Amino acid sequence: MVESQSVKATRTSKTLKTAVAVAISLLVTACGLGFYFNRGQIIDFITAKSFKPSSEIEQVEKAIELTDKGNIIFYASRPVLQGQDEFNESCDSHDDEISVLGCYSDGNIFLYNIKDAELAGVVESTAAHELLHAAWERMSYSEKS
Repeated sequence: MVESQSVKATRTSKTLKTAVAVAISLLVTACGLGFYFNRGQIIDFITAKSFKPSSEIEQVEKAIELTDKGNIIFYASRPVLQGQDEFNESCDSHDDEISVLGCYSDGNIFLYNIKDAELAGVVESTAAHELLHAAWERMSYSEKS
């Protein structure tokens, strides 16, 4: 029996629609899996790009010469320079025997705003140290090992 042209066209159309539907499903699944396995990096990227640093924090970031990845983690941690009272509240530091100049708490970097010229560079080195905590938190178990 010979199939008519319209039956062949209908089958071809159905096959094409099925192939397109499968391709779209695979693409959506791949994107979903990509987001799932890279969600931390995606969230960091979005958070970093939406963060508006103060001019002082921008100067700190430039001084410590971060890589692109380091810059994203730094800004995703929403670093802030704080005065004594605000800093002590953010970092809960009341130990007289330990001088705390920064902390990484609840995903944020807090830096004590040191203005003494004799201590130049301390804010930058403290920022780099706190950034290491943020990077460590983002590492997988195998990377930490």
